[in-house]
Amino acid sequence: MCGLIIGLFGIDQYIKEQIEKQPEDYKKKKGKCTIRKCHNKGIMYSIGKENPEQVKLVSGMMFFFLFFKWIISRRKSRVERVSWALLVAGAMGNVWDRIKRGYVVDYIHMDCNVLRKIVFNFADVCIAIGGIMLLVKECLKRK
Repeated sequence: MCGLIIGLFGIDQYIKEQIEKQPEDYKKKKGKCTIRKCHNKGIMYSIGKENPEQVKLVSGMMFFFLFFKWIISRRKSRVERVSWALLVAGAMGNVWDRIKRGYVVDYIHMDCNVLRKIVFNFADVCIAIGGIMLLVKECLKRK
């Protein structure tokens, strides 16, 4: 699972580096998906952008919590281990951005009802998929 985390983190950082090389007004549209460069000093919806150091601290604490949960998931099912690995890789990518750049590089915008106001990145996708996998696993376990 270490390889999965490192691989996903590497993909995330590579994409962000490519996006950062683009001009500030970069925008590429294909159907309902737009790739555009966006710097987020806060969390989702730029919440906390006026307090980036606090966002960095809370994000770091969440990363260590997820990392701990991933460590203890080694005794769990493969689905749970992969879920925690996705969460750790995504959190690590965004925390690394906050430490290295002072902001998170977001670049994906979907023109659909639910996602219309959100710009996100590969790390966020990893976090979302990992969270959904854990939620489904828990729902199935309870039935």
